[in-house]
Amino acid sequence: MKASRAMLLIAAIALVPVLPYLLGYAGQDFVFHLSSWMSIRDAWLAGKLMPMWAAGADFGLGDPHLGYYPPVSLVLGALLTLVLPIWMVPAVFVWTALVVAGLAMYYASGFFLAGESR
Repeated sequence: MKASRAMLLIAAIALVPVLPYLLGYAGQDFVFHLSSWMSIRDAWLAGKLMPMWAAGADFGLGDPHLGYYPPVSLVLGALLTLVLPIWMVPAVFVWTALVVAGLAMYYASGFFLAGESR
């Protein structure tokens, strides 16, 4: 299978689990993640590149950034809040994570399958 065709197939398959997000379901911890993403976005807009505390997370008690989640997911979520409407952020976040994982598996599988070259 050609790489471009595989990429389109991966992107299309990744849309299936994202449908509930597009219909309004954002998960039980959406508020926590959204507050973390928005606090990073607000810190960026204020000129602070890497904030270490999210004051609005955990019902106002705060949360240390990078304590529970990897920095890439926090930065991706914050970037998405800069460029997309808030209601689209969870869907695009999950879709991006699934596409990156699918592409990584596609290219990694070439090293393990005999006779395949990518």
